[in-house]
Amino acid sequence: MIEDPYISRVDLANNVGISETSIYRNIEAMRGKYLRRVGPDKGGFWEVIET
Repeated sequence: MIEDPYISRVDLANNVGISETSIYRNIEAMRGKYLRRVGPDKGGFWEVIET
């Protein structure tokens, strides 16, 4: 997500080697702590929050 903030869940699942459902659960767990959504669901992107 740092290299490509516009990456889709499907592409991320293929790159990591886990299911799209697992990607969704992991994103939800990290939302607010490590990830922030910028823009709408379509056309927006993920921003990694620096800690």
